Amino acid sequence: MGKIARMWEGLKEAGCPDLRDDVEFEGRLVLLDFYIMPSIEAFIAYGGTLTLGTILHLHNCRHELTSLLKQSNGAVPCYFEQLLRLSREVLRRVKVKEALLIARREAEREMESFFSSPDDFFSVDSENCHD
Repeated sequence: MGKIARMWEGLKEAGCPDLRDDVEFEGRLVLLDFYIMPSIEAFIAYGGTLTLGTILHLHNCRHELTSLLKQSNGAVPCYFEQLLRLSREVLRRVKVKEALLIARREAEREMESFFSSPDDFFSVDSENCHD
């Protein structure tokens, strides 16, 4: 936890850089910063734990940030590389695989219940029909 807290303090001190070259690309970076920072704050505030939703959210954001940094060919401030390293450190300490498995199971259950009775889905309720 100490390593993450030090990384977090360093990142906060550096602050998100002012970006002005490629508005769309840099806007995506800033949005990821906006979404990742509360997840890291929550991890520290709650003693190294995150909710299932926060784990999934941080995992997806880290994946997107990795992709954007690869596209940039090193042309972005090191702040975002630090943000990526910090995200990875946090994700190493939580159960990402378990969170992904639970989310997949919940999605499958929802799909099964949604498609289990197509007659119910496509039936017309004459009492609620206002034609």
